[in-house]
Amino acid sequence: GHRRMVCSVAWSDEGRNLYSCGFDRLVFGWRVTFPNKDDTKLSVTKAGKE
Repeated sequence: GHRRMVCSVAWSDEGRNLYSCGFDRLVFGWRVTFPNKDDTKLSVTKAGKE
């Protein structure tokens, strides 16, 4: 994972991959699958916490 705070996250156009970039100057990508996509929510505050 990131060594410093994450500054941005984004879904790919097809919604299968999640990408993040951080102040550590790294970009990570994950293949994400959900059993029921409608029940999955993500929220992030200014402090970077859920």
